[in-house]
Amino acid sequence: MSKIAVDSSKVIGYRALIRGNRNFRFLWFGQIISLLGDWFNLIASASLIAALTQSGFAIGSLFIVRMLAPFIVSPIAGVVADRYNRKYILIVTDLTRAITVFGFLFVRNANQVWLLYALSAMQLGISGFFAPARNAILPDIVSSYGLGAANALGSATWSVMLALGAAIGGMVSGTWGIYPAFVIDGLSFLLSAACIAQVKFDVVPALDASNKAVGTALKQYIDGLRYLGKHPSKFIFKLSIILINQYTGTHGA
Repeated sequence: MSKIAVDSSKVIGYRALIRGNRNFRFLWFGQIISLLGDWFNLIASASLIAALTQSGFAIGSLFIVRMLAPFIVSPIAGVVADRYNRKYILIVTDLTRAITVFGFLFVRNANQVWLLYALSAMQLGISGFFAPARNAILPDIVSSYGLGAANALGSATWSVMLALGAAIGGMVSGTWGIYPAFVIDGLSFLLSAACIAQVKFDVVPALDASNKAVGTALKQYIDGLRYLGKHPSKFIFKLSIILINQYTGTHGA
């Protein structure tokens, strides 16, 4: 069995990657801000539901919605990342999440709590497209010697922002109020989109034009669902992997 020798002298470390690779630097900044936005409104949303409903079940339902939304879109997120411009996918996800979060401002009474659930599902569902597109774009902007550091830094960033984003969001909600926290959260996604817009690279189409058709993607997605339906054990295994990735930050492309 042949082995591929790796020249360790050429391996790029974290600091050199961030300082020396402008494209990765802006992509990483965008990831930090985007993840901050994902978790920033968690406390604010839960606090708003508690204030409007005084129901523990209603608060728990919010966490279920936030968990299920990325899982539902995950099968098609990779399909989209394979077929379309990944930079544009990242920017569009940030812009649509900004609009979605601003919609939280319209939830003012208990009869409108359903809207918060729907908007939360939309926000986290859209976020499910961000990680696969980001991971898929890394080989386009980072050399093979820096991919290890880039992937490790991305996973560490997810874990840190999970805790830090919710903490900062909670402090902002407690200091300035729930609705100002939603405004700041929406602005964070706009800032993330601005960072990612600075990433410059030559896009090499992974598929020809015929394979990029929406109908083709939908057909392959349905074929995948049929396959899982015929092999339920593999569906359970896939579900387990997705849930583990969702809560450890090790998102696959």
